[in-house]
Amino acid sequence: MKFKLMNNKLPAIILLLWAIGITVSAQSSLTFFEAQGVYGYRSDTEQNITYSFMAKDAMQKPAFGFDWLKRFSNQERDLIITSLQFRLAYNMAEKTPFEPQLYNAWLKYKSGMGDITLGHQKPASGLSYVLDNHALLLPDMTMYNFTYDRDWGGAYSLDTSWGNLSASVTNASGMNLYNRSGNYMLAARAAYGALNEDNYSLGVTVQKGLNLVAMGYHFHKLPGEDEPKLHPQTLAGFDAQARYNNLETALDVYAGEFLEQNAWSILWRNGINLLSEDKLKLEGQGIWRLFEGKRYVDYSAGVTYKLTPDLALRAMYDWQDATGADDYYKVIGQIYYYSRLF
Repeated sequence: MKFKLMNNKLPAIILLLWAIGITVSAQSSLTFFEAQGVYGYRSDTEQNITYSFMAKDAMQKPAFGFDWLKRFSNQERDLIITSLQFRLAYNMAEKTPFEPQLYNAWLKYKSGMGDITLGHQKPASGLSYVLDNHALLLPDMTMYNFTYDRDWGGAYSLDTSWGNLSASVTNASGMNLYNRSGNYMLAARAAYGALNEDNYSLGVTVQKGLNLVAMGYHFHKLPGEDEPKLHPQTLAGFDAQARYNNLETALDVYAGEFLEQNAWSILWRNGINLLSEDKLKLEGQGIWRLFEGKRYVDYSAGVTYKLTPDLALRAMYDWQDATGADDYYKVIGQIYYYSRLF
């Protein structure tokens, strides 16, 4: 069975109009406006760029849009929460530079035995499942094919007295909804501790699937093939976060098989918050990985300064090297605005 949806982005535009109409009259909803500018330089091409990671990746690019959240409640508790996040991004490297992006599009039912979510959401995999990486410049594992930043499907999550249990069944196609010969991804994560309450969290992930090699709204195709490339994967993962005073550290590890070859990846990120109300943040990160028989390293350093609670400036220096390939670096700057409309 093969089907395509959203390649012309028409459903995203329909959802945009629908959300605006609902938001205007809704009293139990929140609507935020989002805008960002991204500009930088890449050494291997000796060109200025308007993206933080890769030209085809969805994050981060000059963009503007909205983030809408609505709650349906009774007198005792929330019953249903729905979210829709849409933006129009720009990338001067593409032939069609304007790209509609449907980011969040999910409905969550809060049952007495856990939360059940359907739609475009985070798979229950690794550090990215709990990391608030929406506006950040530093790369994570969702950008390296080990998991997806967002994927279409269903998920279950249960908060316990000691942590969280989560599982997801998704389409393994990322930003697009696209099927080719039964692609799928199963993921489950168990976490001990909650960062915001305990100042630490430890997580274990198992993941198996027949995945599409996707970057943003783009799929990788083998020479001579009309359909996107599929790859089997079986991975186990470990993630950890800790906070002590103004210091933060995070670890995200995967190991297993990818395209029937051994694969692993280690991400280690450290940060320090400075000034009153943590207005200034300095971060450093290393990523080491074995992928399709090649070894890669990626070192990043970033700084964030919050001008106001709604407006932030960020900058990143990123250096990458791969076995048998030349190294290169990127220098990126970002201005990011996120504020409630109504």
